Amino acid sequence: DVVGRMLLMTKEHHTNRKEAGLLPHQAGTPLIKAAESTQPITRAKSQFLPTTQVLRLFSNQIKPPAPGQSIVYVPGSWDMFHAGHIELLERCRALGDYVIVGVYSDFLVNQDLGMNYPIMNQLERCLSVIGCHHVDDVVLDAPWTVSDALIKSLNVSVVVDGRLVDMSGQRTEEHNPFVPDPFESLRPSGAVQVVEIKSETSVSNIVSRVAHNRDRWEQRQAAKAKAEEGFWQEKHANAANGQACH
Repeated sequence: DVVGRMLLMTKEHHTNRKEAGLLPHQAGTPLIKAAESTQPITRAKSQFLPTTQVLRLFSNQIKPPAPGQSIVYVPGSWDMFHAGHIELLERCRALGDYVIVGVYSDFLVNQDLGMNYPIMNQLERCLSVIGCHHVDDVVLDAPWTVSDALIKSLNVSVVVDGRLVDMSGQRTEEHNPFVPDPFESLRPSGAVQVVEIKSETSVSNIVSRVAHNRDRWEQRQAAKAKAEEGFWQEKHANAANGQACH
């Protein structure tokens, strides 16, 4: 199911950012206007059925923060939850006592990363995150902008700007340059801690490997079909030549 979604990746969303309303953000305006988006997310329909029983099984260990605990908030897409994400959340755990993870909607992730991202839908990503033992709670459909109101509502002590980078220090995913910085209003006060995790694993790398293996398989199949066709053509030619000799 998930592999099928990765094989449907396209670049249509990258070529229509301005047509989709993804212009430089101006203060006081909505982040992204859904009505202006002309490119729907194209991907295979998920076969995952998020029943309340499934949600209960994943969240039955969740407890509210105790009085006086330091609360850490880190938002993200968390697509194809992998080792880099786990290391980032482990670092967040070291910054406080209670870790709350914001999970962006499918729409926001798609506007930021384009193509057919996210591979996994919001509920699948939420369950992946909440199953990590470094996580205490999850904000579903987290707002893109981390505001003072959000911090007060969740009683957050530490806000983390988590970044997955490669060994050269470059971000592992290509982000939309027209989307505003989620932490812009908080950075001047020093309330945001940037946590960089060096990881060669990324969603784009996983997708590339799957696509590469698919291409290799198709090439092998094509070579096999060509060889079989040549064999049968030669066999039929030899049979025809034999009949002509008689």
